[in-house]
Amino acid sequence: MNAKFFRTIASLGAIAGLSMTVLPNPPAQARKGSQADYNACTTQLLDRGLDNEVVALACGTAFAPRDLASCVAEIDEGTEITAVTALDNCREVRRPRELSSCVVDIAGLTTTENLPIVLDSCRRSLLPERYANCVTGITPPSDLATLDVMDSCIDATDRIRDFYPTFIPAE
Repeated sequence: MNAKFFRTIASLGAIAGLSMTVLPNPPAQARKGSQADYNACTTQLLDRGLDNEVVALACGTAFAPRDLASCVAEIDEGTEITAVTALDNCREVRRPRELSSCVVDIAGLTTTENLPIVLDSCRRSLLPERYANCVTGITPPSDLATLDVMDSCIDATDRIRDFYPTFIPAE
């Protein structure tokens, strides 16, 4: 019985090894961190007027270089925030594309002097897209200021649930 078990395991290992050599690898363009990703990141950030050394460091250390560059470009184009400031913030988040859409969406509801607060709030949010949806969904129909709504949407305090005790007897 043990011999049969070991033969089965060995044949499964052989099949797995064979399938790994026969199945094609994904193309280089589909992999994160490919040469094309770093090239696109570098080109896009240099087009924003950023310094060569800063761009090399930013693209070289990015987990998703294309996402980083897209984040910077979207914030730079959609707001009055500079590319340098955008790059600093896009490098600090796990979801740079969500950060940029959050900033651009909320920026349309507030004034230019509030943009640093918008950028910081979107950066601090764990789910920037959901945060932006909260702010943009509440602000227009309400009479509340955008900054007040931003504070409410980012508030992560625990709320008491099941405050009233149940009177179901324990068995």
